[in-house]
Formats: sequence, C-alpha cells, structure tokens
Amino acid sequence: MAEVCVLITVYNGAPWIAEALDSALAQQGVEPEILVIDDGSTDSTPEVLARYSAAHPGRVRVVRIPHAGLSRARNVGFDHARSEFVTALDADDRMHPLRVRLECDGLRAHPDAVLSFSGRWNFVDGSDVGRWGFTPQAFGVPPGEAFTLLADPISAMLRAGEYPGTDACTCRADWARTRGRFDESYSTFVDGERWLRCLRDTPVVYVAAPLYERRLHPAAMSSVAGSVESAVFSAMDAARAEWSRFNPEQRALISRFEKESGTWFARRAALAGSPASGLAFLFRHARRLHSPQWWRTLFYLLTPSFVHAARRRSGPFEPAADRPGVPRSVVSGADPLAVWVRPARMRPEDASGGRGDAPFSGVAPP
Repeated sequence: MAEVCVLITVYNGAPWIAEALDSALAQQGVEPEILVIDDGSTDSTPEVLARYSAAHPGRVRVVRIPHAGLSRARNVGFDHARSEFVTALDADDRMHPLRVRLECDGLRAHPDAVLSFSGRWNFVDGSDVGRWGFTPQAFGVPPGEAFTLLADPISAMLRAGEYPGTDACTCRADWARTRGRFDESYSTFVDGERWLRCLRDTPVVYVAAPLYERRLHPAAMSSVAGSVESAVFSAMDAARAEWSRFNPEQRALISRFEKESGTWFARRAALAGSPASGLAFLFRHARRLHSPQWWRTLFYLLTPSFVHAARRRSGPFEPAADRPGVPRSVVSGADPLAVWVRPARMRPEDASGGRGDAPFSGVAPP
C-alpha cells in the first residue's frame, strides 16, 4: 500500500490539468500514487490524461466515470485510493513540491487529527503575482510553529474570515471513505457542507507554509453563481437541525457566516449588472439574513447603477488596492517553511488576514 494518493478530480479541465499533474509528479520526499477521476469530460482532457498515464506507467492511474458531479467523483476517488493518506488537488490548481510530504508529516505529528491543510497562494490565471490565504496570523499560530492542531476547525476557519472548509487538504484515507465522504446531493458548497457535518468535534492540523497554489479564473466552479446560494442555505438548515451538537461559538460563527454570505450574494448581483435581482434576493431571505449587514446591503443596492458599472470595469478578480501582491518566487522556494516558520519572512503588509482575494471568501470555495 502506498503512503499517499494524490487525488485529482477533473471535468473539462484540459487548459490546466497538465500543470496539476506536473506538480503532483514533482512531489519530493514521497512516492505518491497519482489517481485522476475523469468525471465524464467532453473536451480534450481524456487525451491529455492518456498521454500522462502512458508516459508514467504505474504512477498515474486514470478512472473515467459518467459525469456525476464533483462530490461523486471525489467519493469514487476515495474508494479507489490504495494508500494510508489521500491528498486532494483540484485540476486547475498547483502545489509546492513539498506539500504532500509536509501535510502527511503534520498528520503523523498529530495522530488524533483526520486531515491537514496548509497556507495557500491565490493567483489570477496567467499571473505570477498573487495573494496570501490561510496565513498563520489568521489562525493564531505561534511564531515558528510548523504543525498546529486546531481542536475546533470550524470555529478556526470562521474566525479567520474563511469559508468553513477546504478540499485542499490531506485526509486519512479510512476516514475519507467512511465518515468523511462528500454528500453527493451537493454540487457546490461541497467542502463547507462536509466540514459542518463531519468536523464539529474532530481536530485537524494546520501546516504553516504556503503549499497550495489556487488559480482564480472565470470558469472555476467558485466563480459560477449556479446553485451556491441554495446549497449554502441548505447546509445551514442541516446544521441547525442538529444545533445542540455544535458548541456556542460554532453556532454564533455559523450564523454570522450565513448572514455575511447571503448579503454578499445580493451584492454580487449588483456587480453582475442586476441590482433588482439582488434586492429581490435580499427581501426573499430577509428573515434569514436580517442584521446590520442586511441594511448596509440594502443601501448599497439602492445606489445608482453607474456605481456598480464602475466596479464591474475593474474586473471580477481585481485584487484589493491596499494589499500588495506576492510574487510566485516567494512561495516556490526550496524550503517553504522558511516563508513563515524558519524564520517568519512574511511582511505584515503582505498578509491578507486569511481572506484570499474574494470580497467574502465564503462564496469562493477553495
């Protein structure tokens, strides 16, 4: 049995899948099995995968299934993995050559944890300058500490201003195949739903190094409006149905997340050119979202349309002007722990506070 499987799920990812595979093949300090679940791609993805599996026999294994969605593809991957750990990599992202080794080491250092995740570098497709995400500062990690056990990972994520979950992690394979499976009725918000359901009282490990390179582009699932609003609200309702199993801090933070994400959905409609639909959404969910943020969003949506038009001209992934960019060279060094741990070289002004590039990270799943 292999120590770890790098699991890549892909659907029509031909523009980026080669970069993901190259970063998996470049892993150091470990000999991972690389398992790709092709979720019924209709572009040239199968041809790219065939070339890689032929060029790397025994290392790259491809399983093709009828298109069934991300959650189903990930569960199929868990069932096919022949390893102790499973490291997930999205087909349009990349990772540092030491990511798998360090995330596995984090789990070995903390046997009670079921998964580990690391810092990340968010970049717009085609750019070599990005923004920090999941920083040690955001999670309150002591200076110099490489592996930190988060006893309450849901609260830790939400306190950091993050989406309550990430699939960009390394899991214990047995846990992923049983309690940690994805709910296949969800096509979006799949990571948040999984964390809320599975990690209420289960610790995880944070690795204080920026090991994950998250690509932002218009075709990404996190950029498509789709059914994300109903998925978020469905997961919130499911959590409330078992409210007594959440601690008081979790309940307060989950409620705040629901209001902030819901009001962001309304503001996003204005940025997309439809403030009227944003207003309709805001009033349709007034009981769920009512808060000072609801009122601020209402005033925002009632501002003249030319204000929203000016914001749209800046582009959907325009970084905040008050946050300097971080070149890829900073996160691609031979010793990724040197960025934050040996010693901490990140300037305070470089830190995003863990919030990535989205106005509210809760609608931009990792």
